[in-house]
Amino acid sequence: MPTPADVDWATVVELASAQKVAAIALDGYSKLFEAGMVTVDMDKSLKKQWIGQVIQSYEWKYPTYRATIGHLASVYARHGIRMMVLKGYGLSLNYPVPMHRPCGDVDFWNFGEYERADRVLEEELGIRVDHSHHHHTTFHFEGQFFENHYDFINVHAHPSSKRVEARLKELAPVGEEAVEIDGQPIFLPSPDFNALFLLRHTAAHFAASKMSLTDPGLGHVRTEVSWAD
Repeated sequence: MPTPADVDWATVVELASAQKVAAIALDGYSKLFEAGMVTVDMDKSLKKQWIGQVIQSYEWKYPTYRATIGHLASVYARHGIRMMVLKGYGLSLNYPVPMHRPCGDVDFWNFGEYERADRVLEEELGIRVDHSHHHHTTFHFEGQFFENHYDFINVHAHPSSKRVEARLKELAPVGEEAVEIDGQPIFLPSPDFNALFLLRHTAAHFAASKMSLTDPGLGHVRTEVSWAD
């Protein structure tokens, strides 16, 4: 089905950018264009701006983001500690173009060995680890922000959270898969874990902060999002 003749391409780009899906929206536009389904195209300067945004904000950042995850995993591996990456990087592998998923902070789990993992960073690398959060510790490594989870969700937030957390702890080590970054194994959660964890995480953000949908008919409503988390 061809695109409508009155598409406001500037608004499309603006909304896609606000929702952190500028790159995957550009992929969709490109497929429509190649198929001859774009009836009235956008201004060339707008298209160049869109492409430039995707290159600078997504494609240039992703290789460093990916490599830093591999470097941290190799530090842990020297001490026999495994690293399972939650959300971001693993989800990017399901995108048609992985580097078109935005890079946010890196959430991970050390299969219950977070205390030993944090000591490795503090004692071997001199990294300051922040222990003040309610379900993970945080630190910076090679310019990237990391969250090392000992609980997957905030068990203090709601009475049901403890039951959900218990189930996540059961699912986390079961059926995980490994991928490699520069030869270093990185573990990813099972589909069953992701089905529960991602839905709960998304619901929490939607109810509390950092996630919304923008209605073009209403103008700019909340546009702070967390797709990159």
